[in-house]
Amino acid sequence: MGIMVKTVKEMDSMEDLEETIVQTRNAWMVCRMATPAFYLGVVVNRASTLGNIRLVVGKYLDKVRQLLV
Repeated sequence: MGIMVKTVKEMDSMEDLEETIVQTRNAWMVCRMATPAFYLGVVVNRASTLGNIRLVVGKYLDKVRQLLV
């Protein structure tokens, strides 16, 4: 994630990286910013749909943010 964050910040028109989706042959990885210093990441097999993964991450993101603050 650090390399992706650095790359995005080097682009003038971008701000903090909010979400990253990585797709491999066998898995999905979805990472979302919880705070500027922490990301919540979920890795699941490809049987799951991207929409469902994003819903689950979104459902728990606020709870994780509360624990980090």
